[in-house]
Amino acid sequence: MTSLAWGHGPHIRIRQAVSEDLPIVRELAPLAGDGVELEKPLADAVTEGYAAAGLLIGVHESVSAFHDLILSLLEKSPSPVLAYMHSALVLVAEHDREGVVGTLLAYPPLRFVEQFREVAVIHGASPSAGIVDLVKVKAVVVAEPTRGGRIGSELLRRCRQVFFGCGYRLMYGQIEPTQPHLVKFYRKRGFTVLGADESIPLWPVFGINVHMRAEQGQRLFMRERVVLARG
Repeated sequence: MTSLAWGHGPHIRIRQAVSEDLPIVRELAPLAGDGVELEKPLADAVTEGYAAAGLLIGVHESVSAFHDLILSLLEKSPSPVLAYMHSALVLVAEHDREGVVGTLLAYPPLRFVEQFREVAVIHGASPSAGIVDLVKVKAVVVAEPTRGGRIGSELLRRCRQVFFGCGYRLMYGQIEPTQPHLVKFYRKRGFTVLGADESIPLWPVFGINVHMRAEQGQRLFMRERVVLARG
């Protein structure tokens, strides 16, 4: 199945990461903040070719086909990690002369979702609840010499296009309040940056009273998929 790729200006191409990109992705990811890294399950998924495999089905076939795949993976695999990695996206921005100059990591938040998914199923939610609804933007990073060319904005736009096109309800992430330039960056691109004490209600996702809160010292940013009314 065709991988994801888009042009951006005369010299930049946004595309899915492949195994050869992993060294530079590992180098760039920590620039997004303390503790940010390319985690082993995601690196393995890129290397073995199944990262974003479910999303590709959603993009090229249908949202329902994507959901069916995730349900099948949850049913057949002893661990839910495989389903999450099929829903995980690693993008790179590649300059035609400089090579990879930026990256984006985004995926459903495994640790958060797994706290509530089984209880949600008891209350009538799909076993895939959260996995096909929530996506966390873990990192958007552009190398210093190429900043200012809207590369980060394009990485985020393509990420949003893929996940919302696959039916995801909510895209979110965390930033440090000491980084006002990031507040401005996300607001300018249609995201809401929440206050330090604000949370995101997730009743529509899980069918139970769940709120997402930022980690200590962080602020959430979020953007919901716009559903156009028929008529």
